[in-house]
Amino acid sequence: MPRINYSLLVKLPEEKRDFLGFRPDILLFQDDESEYQATIHKLTAAKYLYTDGFDIRPASLLRYVFESFKGWLGLDNNCEPRKVQMGLRKYAFYGYLQGYSQTHSNSLQRHGVPAIFFHLLHSPRGDDTTKALQDNLTRFYVSDVQHLVAKEGEPSISFENHSFGKTWASLELWSEIPKLDPQDDSLITTTVEHLENSRTSYTFLKNSKYAFSVAQIYMNEVRAHQNTNRFKKYLKSFLNFSTDAQALIEKAIFYAPDICLQNKNIFINFYLEKKNFDAAFHLIEQLQDLKEAITLLNNHFEKSKLLQYVKKDSPLGIALSKQFITENTTKLEDIRFAAQFNSNLGADFPAQGLRLLVADQQYDAAYTLYSNAQKGSEFYSDDLEKLADYFTERSSVTESTALQFATQKNWKAVMELMPEGIQFTEKAISLDDNGRRTQRLNIQRLLYARALIENDNTRSISDCNIKQVNQAVELLKQCSFSANRDKENYKLALAKGLMRQVDYKIKAILPTEYEAKHQFIAFTKAHYAEIQEIVTLLREIIELLKNTDNQQLKFYLGKANFILADITLFFSLSDENMNHFYIAAMKAVPTNPIYTLICSELTEDKDKKEDLQAEGVGLLKDLGYSTLDYYRWSEHRWHKDKISEATQLVDPHNFDNPEKSGKTRARFSII
Repeated sequence: MPRINYSLLVKLPEEKRDFLGFRPDILLFQDDESEYQATIHKLTAAKYLYTDGFDIRPASLLRYVFESFKGWLGLDNNCEPRKVQMGLRKYAFYGYLQGYSQTHSNSLQRHGVPAIFFHLLHSPRGDDTTKALQDNLTRFYVSDVQHLVAKEGEPSISFENHSFGKTWASLELWSEIPKLDPQDDSLITTTVEHLENSRTSYTFLKNSKYAFSVAQIYMNEVRAHQNTNRFKKYLKSFLNFSTDAQALIEKAIFYAPDICLQNKNIFINFYLEKKNFDAAFHLIEQLQDLKEAITLLNNHFEKSKLLQYVKKDSPLGIALSKQFITENTTKLEDIRFAAQFNSNLGADFPAQGLRLLVADQQYDAAYTLYSNAQKGSEFYSDDLEKLADYFTERSSVTESTALQFATQKNWKAVMELMPEGIQFTEKAISLDDNGRRTQRLNIQRLLYARALIENDNTRSISDCNIKQVNQAVELLKQCSFSANRDKENYKLALAKGLMRQVDYKIKAILPTEYEAKHQFIAFTKAHYAEIQEIVTLLREIIELLKNTDNQQLKFYLGKANFILADITLFFSLSDENMNHFYIAAMKAVPTNPIYTLICSELTEDKDKKEDLQAEGVGLLKDLGYSTLDYYRWSEHRWHKDKISEATQLVDPHNFDNPEKSGKTRARFSII
């Protein structure tokens, strides 16, 4: 059971041991933590307990009966529940003083110890908690135990006149008092006088109230040195402590290491003088005045030690980082050193943060810093150019891969690649805008728009993804080119996109044969806005491609002229003579039999009519179609519910598409 300090026990007057053992402040236990926990477990498991005040242990049934019989006879009953409870409280308090875990001590409640006592045991360690536990022990002894152990002729104690530890003072065993963490100021003062004046060694609890009192005495002696010129000079210029002052400070620290928190500056300089940088920094980082802390670090710590001690992104680290750079710092070495204390250096010094990230090839992080910087932030042009070149290079690699897919007409792959390539170039331009990068952006937008349009052209118009087509047209309208070849590619892509929009919109406004014959005016009125949108798009194509000599462009120019004339006449949109648009279509694509035959119907010159008819019919037959196919197509070309089986002639505009060959049998063609 608990190990008892018998060498101390024999120092107690033998005639007083019977009642002294039960005093709340007489603790002779010597258990370490493992022994303490084992004892708690055994005491909890025992049904009966025995105590003589000094010791407490499990008792057998026979012992319990014997002690109970003694009590019945008026003798001492050392299994009496209140005595046992006193012993348990004292043992639990001993564990508290030693700092042992109290996880399992609650189980002692089965022997009658109240819950409030264990609540205090589990409370944060401090003077208030210690005082409350000591008062609990004293009050229980006075009210419940003292009369059981009182000895005739010996004075009793009261709660009001007994400070915890006073029993040892009455025995003049002063060295036992500091072990109890006494809280009474008068008792502490008297004990200090006896022990410190005698210069005898004794055990105490570091950072306890008693220890702080002793440490404060030594610190008061240190402050007394302030009256000497040498110490004043030290405080003023941070020169060396005197040997006496050093010794006093060391004694204060020996008793209460935490006393350094009460006057940090004295202890900081004490530790710095002794080259104890660990202890010095521990106090420096707790200073409220960051400027003072920074001054101490700069004056006494080398850069290598700063890196060792100062935590990155701590308030001290952030403040320290600002001591090594300014808004005008260009030297990478200084920027890199400061950044080791502040991971968000770029927020206060964006130019320096960007320089470091670019130097470390953290380009994405550098761009994020740049884009998030406050408006008006200045950066070094060479860093911006390097960063822009990086994104240009990435964009070029993406574009090169996309072009390979474009040659294979793998438009989906191009569509997947080019948004990122365009984004890279846009980033480069935002960093370092010049004509070369802008022209690259136009070329990439053109490639992406082409992919969107060409990919959609692989579908029937019924499955058209008009959002993608619209996106492509918007991209193209953001472009401008100076080279003729680029201009022609641009016009071709834009013409295709605009024509795809036309085809999509026409399919949406085609009337049924019934609507065309019986509800035409109402139908036209209901769809007038959409029809006008189509007309606007057609005129835009015609304006874009006018005067072109390019055969591919002429194909779309011819189709636009033809549809513009046809839709205007069909819906009676204007009184304008639309013949010249039909003629323009035929001139743009002279090999298209439909355009030629339509123009033959317009001319009043008999010879010319015959020539055009002959030419048109010949072209039609060369393509494998008959005049019957033409007439059936012509009769129903603006009807939604035309019967495609009535004629093989389905999409007359694609006869002369330079990108297609052979008959076109698109079942859901527009016209």
